[in-house]
Amino acid sequence: LSWVAAFVLGTVIGSFLNVCIYRLPREESVVDPPSHCPVCDMRIRWYDNLPIAAWVLLRGRCRDCRTPFSIRYPLIELAAGAFAVLATWRFGVSPEAVLAFGFCCCMLVVVFTDFDAKIIPDEMVIAGVVLGLLATQVHVSTWTRMLTGAAVGFGVLWAIREIYYRLTGREGMGFGDCTLALAMGSVLGATGVMMTFFLASLAGTLIGLA
Repeated sequence: LSWVAAFVLGTVIGSFLNVCIYRLPREESVVDPPSHCPVCDMRIRWYDNLPIAAWVLLRGRCRDCRTPFSIRYPLIELAAGAFAVLATWRFGVSPEAVLAFGFCCCMLVVVFTDFDAKIIPDEMVIAGVVLGLLATQVHVSTWTRMLTGAAVGFGVLWAIREIYYRLTGREGMGFGDCTLALAMGSVLGATGVMMTFFLASLAGTLIGLA
């Protein structure tokens, strides 16, 4: 039952993440105005905002102007629901699960805002650091682990960025990547953020070769 509740809650939050992904790069408020069609500007009714189900029932179109909505919307809601279930399965109903799910939500927003607009919203970096701070308050982490992780995350990417620039005279990495690594390190710790760098590099290499 807790997994079902986690999935439903996760999809609802995933719906809000879609709003963040669309509005944050445009520097728009994520709460006002309420959800509306970007083409006809009609406000989306509450029952058309039901995660996943509404997109399926409307066949991925606006009820009023029939503008197609990307399938990415329900997929992000589904991903958020899956992350909520995974967090609950791994940590049970606990502060650890909430923190893990919150971190996954931040990363979902970062992935798609970076893909769409090539930016990493400062709001997500701040949220990551806040999650790191909260972890120390509920005894999931320690101040030493948080600060060390943040320093290692930021320092490693900043060093790579600087070395590349000095060798080539070009920027090979945005400063936002460094601040994102700081946020990741504050949550994951030094070991976790270094493992993230390794897995990301490996995945990037495999995708590049493919």
